[in-house]
Amino acid sequence: MARIQFPSIPTKVLSESISSAASSFKLNNILDWSGTDLTSAAFGTIAFAVFKNADGTKIEIMRIDPSTIASASITIVKRGLSYGAADYDTEITANKLDWNANETYVELGSNPPQLYNEFVRKKDTETIEAVHTYLNTTRPKLDTDIDTTADEEFVSKGELNRAALGTVTNSKLVVSGNAGETVAAGNLLYLDSADTEWKKCDADTAASVENIILGIAQGAGTDGAAITGGILIRGVDAHQTGLTLNSVYYASNTAGQISATPGTKEVTVGISKSATELYFDPRYNQQITEDQQDALAGTAGTPSASNKYVTNDDTATSGASKVLRLDASGNLPALSGVNLTNLLLSAAGAKAAQSMTGATTPVPVCLMNDLEQLDYDATALEFGRVSTNLVKIAFKVIPTQATTVSAVVVRLRTQGTPTDNVYMTIEGDSGGSPDGTPITNGTSADLAAGDIAAAFGAETLSFAGNPVLAAGTTYWFVLQRDSTLSDTNYYEADSKANGSYGNFDTKTYTTSWGDTTSQLYFDITATGYDGFSYYKADGNDLHLNLFLGFVNATVAIGDTVTLIANGIVSGFTGLTTGAKYYVQDTAGTIGTTNGTYDILVGIAISTTQLVILQGSMQYLGSSSLSGAASGSTITVPALAKYIMINASVSSDLTHAGNIFLAKVGKTSGSAEGLHDYAGSYKTLSVSASWSGLTLTMTCASGGSAPTLSCTAYFYR
Repeated sequence: MARIQFPSIPTKVLSESISSAASSFKLNNILDWSGTDLTSAAFGTIAFAVFKNADGTKIEIMRIDPSTIASASITIVKRGLSYGAADYDTEITANKLDWNANETYVELGSNPPQLYNEFVRKKDTETIEAVHTYLNTTRPKLDTDIDTTADEEFVSKGELNRAALGTVTNSKLVVSGNAGETVAAGNLLYLDSADTEWKKCDADTAASVENIILGIAQGAGTDGAAITGGILIRGVDAHQTGLTLNSVYYASNTAGQISATPGTKEVTVGISKSATELYFDPRYNQQITEDQQDALAGTAGTPSASNKYVTNDDTATSGASKVLRLDASGNLPALSGVNLTNLLLSAAGAKAAQSMTGATTPVPVCLMNDLEQLDYDATALEFGRVSTNLVKIAFKVIPTQATTVSAVVVRLRTQGTPTDNVYMTIEGDSGGSPDGTPITNGTSADLAAGDIAAAFGAETLSFAGNPVLAAGTTYWFVLQRDSTLSDTNYYEADSKANGSYGNFDTKTYTTSWGDTTSQLYFDITATGYDGFSYYKADGNDLHLNLFLGFVNATVAIGDTVTLIANGIVSGFTGLTTGAKYYVQDTAGTIGTTNGTYDILVGIAISTTQLVILQGSMQYLGSSSLSGAASGSTITVPALAKYIMINASVSSDLTHAGNIFLAKVGKTSGSAEGLHDYAGSYKTLSVSASWSGLTLTMTCASGGSAPTLSCTAYFYR
């Protein structure tokens, strides 16, 4: 078994008080994070425990015997260990303390200094008994490259190179060439491509130092004659005087010279090796990187004479055709609100689902899918019956763009044992109800009763002919059976009680069509557009309260919408400067108080202008359970992203706690406590799990059968 392991173990509670002289202790449990009893295998042969009081003002470090972890009591090997002194394993009497039951937290998987002391110490002499494997990017290395003195020592790459290659000398890249004027050894030169001669550099003259080949004369030369020793292009030049060691040198404003300070045109030529030597590497620190080259290419188009980079002259604090920049005080110049409108255009393809008069007063809007209503709470809408006369069900859709339907999903269940089929027709509108005539290819394939379960489930009705829906036209999707009506054997469709959802409407048919307060669950599979359209934001509608921005133009159903998603919106009247504004329960309006739901849209900066400022964690409502059994469920709103739960579990005792869940990530959680009941400690717990539109609450206790109560608060 390994000498030491590094487990992560939940915090434990001391179940019986111990004195400073005790040699063992008992815990409330020995479970790991998965609820399984711990064994000595989780610890190795050495383990430590850290005792702490509730407010963190006392601590004692103990060494324990891990072989006793599963015993009635755990054996203490040493107590009162050092908090961080050099001698980690000596007991210190002053560190041995009394500890009270139920008030003492015990960490078994903690990180006391004794644990780290078991690691290999880099400054100690160690004998490594196991094989240490290094990644190819983290090989061990010497702090200094020196040769080995013993056969058993490691050999460095430097030593290997020296053994194989011998001593490496500095190399120079020297070319021959003619002088274009009188030059001396050590002069900084440039190659004049016009006459192919080498002339003195001058940092006052850009053409002699920038974007040109540079070199250093290795001897004297006169105009038209060869330079003695040639011209050094790269390498160490030994013809300098008075250099400062390890300093950067530049082309000088004195022709042919170098300087420790940049000339008019800053061109680096190298670093001094000594007072007389220079590592000559012109522009070594002025090269453009690959990332910089990629950035200069831009994101659109190719840089050219007609597609130029932006320079400082292209920026200004005001004026037309300029890039805006901060003023001399570092502030953004004052701008008209008109200049900050239309910062974000509408989502691709999205149209207006309702007429809006944004030109009169800007209208707060949201996006909603015209082709689905995904809320349900097991509110059953019957169809195919006799005595109740609930024969058919229909829901209304008004697409803002032309679309082709291939299928519709609804949630169905059977009552009794029907043996016929369910089907759907797509019909036009007559006076706000289905007109009774299917559109072309608007009758679905049959769905056999035998394929529908007794519990609600998603069922698909397919349209093989792919009927086409015209933009802005009202359609009714009618759900019905194809055989004799029956009060014993019939069907039910799932819906959302008291639902309100944009342009949708659900009706039931007896001897004529009538209204219902429920909204049928449906999901239309279609091509042509994604179903999303712009609606007036509504502070009283869960589906229409996801504020995106304002529309400041007059639009009709099916028109393209330009959305102002941020910045300043103009065109209001009577705003209160400095006040916050919210979506109201009257769709498409704003006010200084909340609607039913808290939907912040911005802050007024004048009587006519508002800065868009969206809120977060918008409240969607709540739902409660009282005295419920373990396993009870709550229906979650379709738009919810977060749930905050105040919960309690009752048995012989009561324990309360809070649980936070997220739709993505933390989808389950629990609250639990250990309580003393008549001398016996019992654990009470309540747990929550979120899946789809269902929140499942469970509870457990160490005593009689528990019940739970909770209130779940929904946010997005």
